[in-house]
Amino acid sequence: MAKLVVSLTMSLDGFIAGPGDDFDHPLGARNGMKLFDWYTSGTGPGVNNDARFKPKGKNQEVVEEMFATAGASLTGRRTYDIAGGWNGTHPVNGIPVVVLTHRPPKVVPQGKSKFTFTDDVGEAVRVAKTAAGDKVVGIAGASVALHPHRADAPVGRRSPVRSSRGRFDRPRVHRCHHHP
Repeated sequence: MAKLVVSLTMSLDGFIAGPGDDFDHPLGARNGMKLFDWYTSGTGPGVNNDARFKPKGKNQEVVEEMFATAGASLTGRRTYDIAGGWNGTHPVNGIPVVVLTHRPPKVVPQGKSKFTFTDDVGEAVRVAKTAAGDKVVGIAGASVALHPHRADAPVGRRSPVRSSRGRFDRPRVHRCHHHP
């Protein structure tokens, strides 16, 4: 049975994106990408030969585990839009993506990922868990993380960055991994 996990990276002061996050600046116009330096600070070919994921040190283990255990993603429409629907392929193994929204898009990019759109939280969780099988459903995006469903294993990843401004979120995170 799949586990539902809150999977967000946030600054030390609780921001999950810098100010002005939009399609051109997915994590904010002012240093938002610094939140994910722990994903990209290493060298080499990248996890699963994906140049977007080049962690170093202990972070390598965390990202490799994410790739090994990811079964599906549950996200909101805003995250889906800002990511451009990942051009049809979620960056982690092309996993299925369930998008919680009242406005399904008219056009969905074609790629390796199967996309499901629903406005019912319970159905979104059921569909994502079914798609994930015995792997993890990662909840990505503030709007979905704050819904009143119960995560089986809430995990937050704190980045050693102070933002002071931006998209603020304080999901109910019980265990944090710090990434120096």
